[in-house]
Amino acid sequence: MTRPFGPDSELLRTFLAVAAHENTTRAARSINKTQSAVSIQIKKLEHHLGAELFDRLPRGMRLNEAGRSLQPQAERALTEIDAIATQFSNPLAGKIRLGVPDDYSTVVLQRALYAFSRRHTDVEVHVTCGCSGGYPELIKKNELDLAIYSAPPTHTSPTLFKEPMVWAAHRDLDLATGAPIPLAVFERNCWWRDVPTDTLAAAGFDWYVAFSSESHDGVRAAVQSRMAVGILPQSGLPPDVEPLRRLPRLPPSRLVLLTASGGSRPLIDAMSEALAGAFEPIASR
Repeated sequence: MTRPFGPDSELLRTFLAVAAHENTTRAARSINKTQSAVSIQIKKLEHHLGAELFDRLPRGMRLNEAGRSLQPQAERALTEIDAIATQFSNPLAGKIRLGVPDDYSTVVLQRALYAFSRRHTDVEVHVTCGCSGGYPELIKKNELDLAIYSAPPTHTSPTLFKEPMVWAAHRDLDLATGAPIPLAVFERNCWWRDVPTDTLAAAGFDWYVAFSSESHDGVRAAVQSRMAVGILPQSGLPPDVEPLRRLPRLPPSRLVLLTASGGSRPLIDAMSEALAGAFEPIASR
């Protein structure tokens, strides 16, 4: 028989952390608890509900059918609880302007906005998505409050996130040995624009530009369509697209967080925290 159960926010937060990270150790780190405390809270939640919520795997935990059913309800419950809490505190208010590279504008931005908006309901968020090459100038002019910038190797700001970049090709793309490599390249003001051609030329490979686009989605589409080889983040390879390992090594993508001097520091700090948390599931893979 299922026992009466109330909305214990700590149990629900722990549940959502484990669901996001699929690992109790990483989940514990993300919510500042010990691994044993996380395990105990998950067992307590399952005991209250009378159902197991995860499949226990050799290297982690994955939501089962019951867990997947609970996840959206837990998210809604915590949103309501946090909204109530902000009514009796000193909530942040105003507007924050954020710049995000288009290759991280889906999953990472979605996570960050969810974490930020459920805590700060009175803040208007304005997001610019696109090539990050122009973000330093927008920050300097105080036209953005903070921005995620894909920095060249010489940039000295602290790293927010670092990820391998790979030559990506559809598994059915026919690349004859010794034939020129068809490239999908970025046609925009970004230091990544010349990386594929310069890297191949330095290693003695023949190539030609088969496709160019200002957007990450455009390059991704060209790769998925079997039209060309492109550079993509290792964590974001589409279905049936694989790293092409016979080509020379690429520099990693190094993202830094730029902040404007004229912005609201409490708002910038709150959004910075949400962005750092949004990258954690990718960094822990």
